[in-house]
Amino acid sequence: MRLREWLAVMFASPEVTGRTRRRDLLITMAFAAAVGGWLFAYKLKSYYGLATTSDLFETEQLATSWLHGRFLVDNCFGHILAIHTYLFTPVLAVLALPFGAPGLLAAAGLAMAAGLVATVKILRLFSVPFGVALVYALTVTTMPLVVHFYQDAVYGFHVELLLPAMGLWLAYFVLGRNWTGSVLMSLAVLSVKEDAPLVAMAVGAMAFCEHAIRSANPGSGRERQSWRRRVNLPALAVVIIGAAALPILLHVIRANTSVAGYGGGFERLRVVGGFKVTSGSTLVAFFLGHWADWLRSPAVSTWLGLAVSATLGLVALRPHALVVGLPLSVISWLMVDDLLWPPRFAISLTFFLMVGILAFASVWQIFRRAALSGFKGRIAAAAVVVLAAFGVVRGFQAQLTAAPDAREVYALNPKLPYSPEDMARAEALFSIYRREGKPNEPVVAVSYLFRYAEGRDLYWWNRMENRPAPVWILWDDVSNPVGDRTSHYDLLGRSGRFSLHKKR
Repeated sequence: MRLREWLAVMFASPEVTGRTRRRDLLITMAFAAAVGGWLFAYKLKSYYGLATTSDLFETEQLATSWLHGRFLVDNCFGHILAIHTYLFTPVLAVLALPFGAPGLLAAAGLAMAAGLVATVKILRLFSVPFGVALVYALTVTTMPLVVHFYQDAVYGFHVELLLPAMGLWLAYFVLGRNWTGSVLMSLAVLSVKEDAPLVAMAVGAMAFCEHAIRSANPGSGRERQSWRRRVNLPALAVVIIGAAALPILLHVIRANTSVAGYGGGFERLRVVGGFKVTSGSTLVAFFLGHWADWLRSPAVSTWLGLAVSATLGLVALRPHALVVGLPLSVISWLMVDDLLWPPRFAISLTFFLMVGILAFASVWQIFRRAALSGFKGRIAAAAVVVLAAFGVVRGFQAQLTAAPDAREVYALNPKLPYSPEDMARAEALFSIYRREGKPNEPVVAVSYLFRYAEGRDLYWWNRMENRPAPVWILWDDVSNPVGDRTSHYDLLGRSGRFSLHKKR
């Protein structure tokens, strides 16, 4: 009997009995604001250093297009619902409309801060002392893989950067068996992207397993309770909602392909053997015929390694999480993408953070029980602290190896594409456009110069088919020779490698 109790302590979090006091919440929010502000400062430095390109500005257009009578339409891909179901993006207009692209960078900082607050509140549900919960939250929120994720180098922002924070808040409501919060938060998660239902299903499945393992503890007294109390029904409902939403969102993409007039999300899949995916059914058929290839793929081995480092080794206390979460690597396998590319890593990172939090609740419970068990127990408690510290050190080392660019964020020193002298030339030259350009005058620019032309008038120079002819051209003649693009344009100025052209 005692062995079963210890196994329950090790492999399941304790009963949900705690809560976050108002004073503790205010302290948490102060630390969260500092962490979010730190990230925002880095991203602003990168933005003003011309190190941020395409997707940030595309998202700005998607967030505000509905205000101009076109829902989720940008000047790059056009009708985005044929590629991704970015249904949450219009909400970001609250930041993008008054502040432009920097408003979206602020959204990334807010997401990082919200994730820290959610981590503390989940641990407080399990009665982990506030100070311990805050230290753990600060550790995992600023660890290299998380920093790499929010850094989102080159692109600056994707709406998927919001998923970890949303997923952790969903976990908070589900673990606390809050029906309203669970349903509303799951709907918010589902609105982010077509693969976001995997987040809801993974979070719900882990919460369901956590509750089931805890219920197996003979000392819990749950054998005398009704099945409704022994089963986490909100967690089960979230899994069902996610499973139902996935085919619906895939159908939305398929249905919008004809509206967009070009190949949509399914055609973008670069699956093994050149198999053509045209719908959700053919995607399922492909996977069922190639699941063994998936299990043998580098995507799976990489995912398992990340599961260890991202949880700081704590996944050892949640071995079933490897089974629950492994399907999250399927998309990277299908897309032949880097697992650590932020939009692709969002789902797995959310899952790893939740698993780490649940396992840490068990670590604290083991430490507390051992520390109260006499001299030998205190020795065991000290061993737990040493092992935890070792896990943090080794985890950070492994993460920095996988994501060395996180060092740039720690140092607040982004890698910039231009020298200070070149940036000064660009500022001086393109200020002419900022001063003389008028609304509704289309402008194209080399990717790293998008900052000077952000907004509804920005067009992508390599996607000008069926687009209006640009009035302005902002160019870098060294990185991308202008060629014959300016045959009908006047040269308004040249400074070093940069040139500014206006249509005659």
